[in-house]
Amino acid sequence: MIRPLLLAVGLSLAAGAAQAQVAPWPGASEFDRHRHDADRNLQAMADQRRQADLRQAEAARSHADARGAAARIEAGRAPALPYPGARQPAPVAPVRPNGGFPASTPGGDVGQIDAWLGPPR
Repeated sequence: MIRPLLLAVGLSLAAGAAQAQVAPWPGASEFDRHRHDADRNLQAMADQRRQADLRQAEAARSHADARGAAARIEAGRAPALPYPGARQPAPVAPVRPNGGFPASTPGGDVGQIDAWLGPPR
């Protein structure tokens, strides 16, 4: 099974090598054969350039699609929170006299404490 397969591969390679040395048409001169090879090479180069242009166009299209997708994702995001350093400081409560407690009369309750702490009467 393997021998016939190897034989077929070997014959196809030999036929390809023999075909490469055949003149482009019967009775062609050496000059015509080289000119034919040069034309074939020019056609192959043109094909490769065309394929490279197609690959470049596909890359540009893919890049444009990627930029559009990134823009859609950015547009769908929630708005960014402000940077902590950019926030305004918390409002400061106004300073009230006596810390916001009601004003006391000087010496109003001190007499009651002195009476309680003093000697019994």
